[in-house]
Amino acid sequence: MKSRQVLTCGLAVMVIFASGCASDRVGAEFGSSVRNMVKQQTYDNAVDSGATPMLDGGRAEGVVQTYRTSEPQAVPVSLTTGVLK
Repeated sequence: MKSRQVLTCGLAVMVIFASGCASDRVGAEFGSSVRNMVKQQTYDNAVDSGATPMLDGGRAEGVVQTYRTSEPQAVPVSLTTGVLK
């Protein structure tokens, strides 16, 4: 008798867990946050009202070259005061 109750309870638990996997309530919204993020981070020339982007290719290349060729600068002591103690 006890084994039948254990079997019935085990079967009920398995049905409950299996029904949780059968849910399709997130299907329509799946991936919407990723699509929204990509849309916000993509520059669209068609929407541009004539204003140029803040950083064009030539200017970006100059910044990268300056970064690569410049000497490292020491951090001022005032910025590290109290941090290393």
